[in-house]
Amino acid sequence: MEVPQAISNLRLRMAFRGHAVDVLDCVETKADPAVYVVDDEDLKISRFADADVLAAGCFVGMNPAERDLHLFAIDNKFIKSPEGGVADCALFHADLFALIEFKSNAEGRTIESVVYTYEKAISQLEHTLEMFKAKLTAIGIDLLRATEIVCHVVVAPIFPRRNAMEMNYSLAFAMRNGVELSFESQREF
Repeated sequence: MEVPQAISNLRLRMAFRGHAVDVLDCVETKADPAVYVVDDEDLKISRFADADVLAAGCFVGMNPAERDLHLFAIDNKFIKSPEGGVADCALFHADLFALIEFKSNAEGRTIESVVYTYEKAISQLEHTLEMFKAKLTAIGIDLLRATEIVCHVVVAPIFPRRNAMEMNYSLAFAMRNGVELSFESQREF
């Protein structure tokens, strides 16, 4: 099996050697001008979807160069129910690695539930980031220098967005982790 360049550059298979599931068993690849990623409620994993899911709350990877984009299903496929939680997936190529946490079922009916949703998502992203950094450091790779890392929190279109709150969370996240945190449901790759 040929290992995609983006995976071999980060040596992900070596970093997670001995893990119950092989990294490549959790990766799908597409090279479309736009890819759509959802957290499938039935399958309980992140997967590629068709454009008709846009209204349902998905992540869109804009891919004008039509590069191979790899979707790494982390939660419930690569790692099952770890303490502290993990990000749902990563969408990446050789130069950009985006960790994504979906909170598409969150309704945010109160300010407390909005805060809880954001803080839970951020905690899961940070836990995943720390895990990947530790695994890669153990094999001599500095994740933050090896590729551009970004994190995304994706909420449903009906979720009450709080721009000032999102900006504060993004700033605090960047200061703690040296990584961008975005609440946008799309990114250009």
